[in-house]
Amino acid sequence: MKMKADFLNSIISILLIILIIPGLIPGVVSAADEQPEDDGNSTYPILEEISTDPKYPTPDSVVTITVLVKNTGNAASYPTSVIYTIDGVDSGDREGVSSIDPGVEPVKILHLWNAPHEEGTVTITAYIENTPEIQISKDVKVVENQLPDLSIENIVPKTSSPQEGKSLDFTVRVKNQGISPSGAALAKYYVNENPGQDINIPSLSEGESTNVAFSLTPDQVKVGSMQVKVVVDSGNAVSESNEANNELTIPISVKALLPDLTIASLSWSPETPKVGENIAFIAAIKNSGSVASPISKLKYSINGTSEGGEIPVPALAVGEATQGTFFWTPGNEGNFEVTAMVDPESVVPESAETNNALKKTVTVAKENTSIDGGNEGSSSSDSSSGSGSSSSSSSRGGGLLSREPASNVAAKELVTRNVVNGNHLMYDFQENSTCIIYIEYDAERTFLKTTTTVEELKNKSTLVSKRAPGRLYKYFNVWVGDKGGGLPTSLKNGSIGFKVEKAWISNSTANINESFVTLQLYNKSNTSWEPLYTEKTGEDNNYMYFKSTTPGFSSFAITTYTGVLEKNGTQVGAKLQDTLTGLEGAGKVGLNGSANNSKSQEARSAAKILMAISLPLFLIFIGYLVIKKKI
Repeated sequence: MKMKADFLNSIISILLIILIIPGLIPGVVSAADEQPEDDGNSTYPILEEISTDPKYPTPDSVVTITVLVKNTGNAASYPTSVIYTIDGVDSGDREGVSSIDPGVEPVKILHLWNAPHEEGTVTITAYIENTPEIQISKDVKVVENQLPDLSIENIVPKTSSPQEGKSLDFTVRVKNQGISPSGAALAKYYVNENPGQDINIPSLSEGESTNVAFSLTPDQVKVGSMQVKVVVDSGNAVSESNEANNELTIPISVKALLPDLTIASLSWSPETPKVGENIAFIAAIKNSGSVASPISKLKYSINGTSEGGEIPVPALAVGEATQGTFFWTPGNEGNFEVTAMVDPESVVPESAETNNALKKTVTVAKENTSIDGGNEGSSSSDSSSGSGSSSSSSSRGGGLLSREPASNVAAKELVTRNVVNGNHLMYDFQENSTCIIYIEYDAERTFLKTTTTVEELKNKSTLVSKRAPGRLYKYFNVWVGDKGGGLPTSLKNGSIGFKVEKAWISNSTANINESFVTLQLYNKSNTSWEPLYTEKTGEDNNYMYFKSTTPGFSSFAITTYTGVLEKNGTQVGAKLQDTLTGLEGAGKVGLNGSANNSKSQEARSAAKILMAISLPLFLIFIGYLVIKKKI
């Protein structure tokens, strides 16, 4: 019985569905028919533009609102209406729009509106009836007085890194934010509230902007932070709707004028070094900054390891350059990265701190084992006896084959000259890194390009067998090329200029007299030190300067002490310039350096002259007596 009832209910439900669906279908079709057909060519109008007349109405005035309506489809539009809202509130006002043919010019729809009682900004919106999504809006200012409104939009300096004492240019952007032309006006700039000059502002129409320029003079640009302000219409000559927005202030940070030390170049000699050769590296240091740089330092490293200590760099004027020379002797072949860095500890404030170093790679070749150590020079200049004529051949004598270990060299300098037989040569060592100022000589042989190297030593040269006698100031070596250019057979009239610190000479505990300062030359043939004639040439606040004559160049010692001679003229103790011997029979004589040497030489010469004159006279007198006796 229950099954029959369920079956009957199912039949009834199916019948109801069949009856309801046909009733729904006409309603669905009817709703679809109410939507506008859109095959890509809508016939609905659109709103193109909205405007008001006047543009800026006064309170309670009548305003004409104009809306442009256009049909962008390909069929005539349906008649409709434009509805207006004020600040989002439907005013109830509407204007009818007739059917518009496609492709015709937009149709103007006019509507009259009463402006509010008070000043302010009102938003007017217009839209097509039944399609509020098709709308257009405009903000309208209601003002009592139509005035311009000048304001400063921005102030931009020409450079982001202004420097002390340099003029600074600015660009100022001025805008008329008002609703009427401004007319010409003046602006004025201020630096830390100190007034500057006037700036001319041209007439600006409503909404127009312009850029104007002004400059701060060098005396106005000072180190530190300063405030730069610009005030437009500084004299209040223009009536504006807003008088509170006429100025703008920006902070400016001014840097001090600074030097800029750079390594302009890095070179070395010899250009193709070998293992065991002393390499001279020359770094060119330049001040590329805006002011002079103080005294600084130069350091260098090989493969990242610091070598050779520090080299002083003098004060440099703007744009001035100098050279720093350092030395290194490679123990192995290969490629080595050499870095020269000025102001390595960043002691000198600079405008740029990232350009103080320069890196280069030097390639060291294997040592040349075929060097002929027995021949000091492959070139010669032979003079024909009695004829005075000479012939010469030349070779390069510019190698730097110092045999002094680099560990014993405190400082080094080198100068290159062309050596030609008969020429007088002077090598000035202008780096002042050693105690040697210059050497000079007359060339007796030709070597052409020759490099002279001076080495100030830390201790006694390893090339000499014993210490120099006397109180020591400094040891040094002088190498004139590597072909025998410094040998006595290659030169004459040699001399050395050197300096000695006054502080060392004035040391009260050492009992030193400046007249005792003597240069000594090591004689390898008899393994002895030979004092050279030395004389003082001048002095300044820090040094005394001396000159010594020398027959050649090798290892030297600057000493100062007194010595004595035995009666027979042989040396008893260490002495300064012991090239002189006392007159026979004079007993023990104390030598007073260069001055006493000169006096002794003069006395010695006078004695010789006296003997040369008196001896013949004595013989003539004896002969006369003998002849007279016979008579």
